[in-house]
Amino acid sequence: MNEIPKTLNSFKFCILCAVSLLPLVHSKYLFYGTIVHRTLVFWVLVSILYAYHLGYIRKKSILSFSLLDIALISYTLVRLIADLLGDNSNNSFWSNFNRNMGFVNWGYVVLFYFAVKSIQLTNSQKYLLSLLILIGALLTSIWGIKDAGNMIDSRLTGFLSNPMHASFYLTSSLLFITFVVCQYKFKYWYLPVVYALLATILIYSMLLTNSRAGLLSLFAGFAVFSCHSIRSKSGRKYLAIFMIMIIALGGIGYVISNYLDIDLSKIQNRYFSNWYASVSSSTRLVLWKTITSNLDNIPLTGLGEGNFNTFYIQNYNDSLNGSGDWYDSSHNIVLDQLVNFGWPGLALYLCILTIASINLFKSYINKNSIESLLGLSLLFTYIVFMFFGFDSLISLIIFSIIMAISDSHITKGTIEIDIEKNRNFIKLAPIICAISITGTLLISYNGLTNLRLLTKAANSNNLSEKILLFENAYNQSLIGKGDIALEYVLQKDFILNSGIGIDEKNHYYNSVSQMLTDYSQNYGKDYKLINLHAFLEFGYGHFEKALSLMKSLHDVASTRMINNIDYAVMTYQSGNKTDASEMFLSLFRQKKAAALARLTFIKLLLADNKVNEAIPLFDDFTPDDLIVHFDDILNICSENNFYDLFYSLMKKVMSPRYFHLLNKLSKENMEKWAELAQASGNYNQVYSVVSIKSGNTLLDPKTGNFYSKSDSIHVVRLIAKIHSRQENYLSINQIELLRKN
Repeated sequence: MNEIPKTLNSFKFCILCAVSLLPLVHSKYLFYGTIVHRTLVFWVLVSILYAYHLGYIRKKSILSFSLLDIALISYTLVRLIADLLGDNSNNSFWSNFNRNMGFVNWGYVVLFYFAVKSIQLTNSQKYLLSLLILIGALLTSIWGIKDAGNMIDSRLTGFLSNPMHASFYLTSSLLFITFVVCQYKFKYWYLPVVYALLATILIYSMLLTNSRAGLLSLFAGFAVFSCHSIRSKSGRKYLAIFMIMIIALGGIGYVISNYLDIDLSKIQNRYFSNWYASVSSSTRLVLWKTITSNLDNIPLTGLGEGNFNTFYIQNYNDSLNGSGDWYDSSHNIVLDQLVNFGWPGLALYLCILTIASINLFKSYINKNSIESLLGLSLLFTYIVFMFFGFDSLISLIIFSIIMAISDSHITKGTIEIDIEKNRNFIKLAPIICAISITGTLLISYNGLTNLRLLTKAANSNNLSEKILLFENAYNQSLIGKGDIALEYVLQKDFILNSGIGIDEKNHYYNSVSQMLTDYSQNYGKDYKLINLHAFLEFGYGHFEKALSLMKSLHDVASTRMINNIDYAVMTYQSGNKTDASEMFLSLFRQKKAAALARLTFIKLLLADNKVNEAIPLFDDFTPDDLIVHFDDILNICSENNFYDLFYSLMKKVMSPRYFHLLNKLSKENMEKWAELAQASGNYNQVYSVVSIKSGNTLLDPKTGNFYSKSDSIHVVRLIAKIHSRQENYLSINQIELLRKN
């Protein structure tokens, strides 16, 4: 291994410190501001690093490649082939704004790995780096807790764009901090207290992300790290102290959450409810089954990165109905590798993980290296997390650091290249340096410029300016052409509902149609854009073209519920009501499509004043349907004064057999129902709402009756007050007050 010049090593360390603070790069004023800025800053930092590095190449330098290096390089070549030959090469190579995870980004991640693995850090540098990681994690936690307290976001994201990725970042940061504590070997008495406090904050923040993948990965990482503590008596003692303090501080966190008015019930329900039965978990399982059932439809080289939605639509089946509208990931890294890069890509990816695991395990066993234990813990955390998730820039940076740690103890490469025998490389170094940094700066400038154009275009109220900005952003952009086209077509409602003249509206239509056509012809089909294009044509009264586009989606995924309902609605509103009725009737026969299709058809009929045709359709709603679509059904009944109808529907759910379903109604839903009950003047309706409101304390769920006669008398008195206007139901927040009176 070549000795690294001290100046170069220090420069690499500075870049590494800058990268550790990347999660703080954030802009809430731009589209995708938490993703694009961070990614482009990373590219620039890596380019500057290599531009500086090439200046230190010596004639006698030897390029040494380990087995892991060879696997990574081979995997990168397979990715390049898959992205170039894939379904949308532009998206795969440059990516979109929404993810910024194309081949170019992966190339910078690999370069970062090669730079990091050769850094030789002193203990003081390790502690400083960990301090910066801690600062980033704490600021992310504090920002996220603040937003959760203000109810800005029900799931903590901090400065990151996704709660799942925030959970992985916080867990990984905690492992880095634990590594530093282990390095100190508990020399200072206050260290366990400080560590427990910091650990509690990060764990509490991680729990607020509501990410079950994050929770599992946290257990996985610390299960590995705890092995080191268990091996010694003092380690077991401090491990026990840490656990006691974290539990104690967790209680303080609970009190603080109440002060911040953070609703922990949703968090508890998500973590402790039936995981298999939850929508996100069941959707993952259905997606995984869809992939494993359609392996023959995956090309040898895959579809290329960012094209999972193509596979999703083209292999759509009825079991996916109700799972969501669009997916760009299976939420499983192994299956994503298979779809994106084919069998060769998956095989090489698994080889990389296997080689890294073996390297880290050997190093820890043979040398008792805590650094190797950190790498092993992070690797297990990453693997468990990615079994339910997908990569982001932050997770890829952590991945490259894991790989660098696993390879840092390899002293002799599998392949070695003597640069002295390749003098042309030395001559080309300045040129490579110039091209590298110039190219990166130009790409980054292009990305930031067009992101700002996109944001300005979307927010502009001047139509001529809006059109010009969108067109310029699209034509100039290397990254995110699909995102620009998407945001442009989403301006449809703003244009059609504004008071501008027909010429201006047609100007917008011609411009966006040309952009959508160009994207489809040059970059491949984007089914989301096709769907939105159909709505654009329909909004402009081009019914035949709109129905043709919807039919093209139907032909690809004939059982897709959302698309077929949209298709039926367009058919009905275009005047062909007989065919539309038949389409809806066929949807009623599809179990997962029936309730939503029936609800949609009811709205259409009521809008046409066909009340007599709409009312009978309510009878087929099951108790589960009534709870799932409670808001829509209640609003329909409220707007049309169908008070008795709503009460008769909800009596299905109030029967002892289905009483448990009422627990799924939120406080807001109950308040809406209470308002409707009061408006109805129906004594029984009000009685039912009050009874259900008190159901957890006063009613027997098996019978639906009150536990005691005195409780029933209290409720009846309350109802009498409500009907006499002496009391407003909405002011009664705690039914337990009844007992005190």
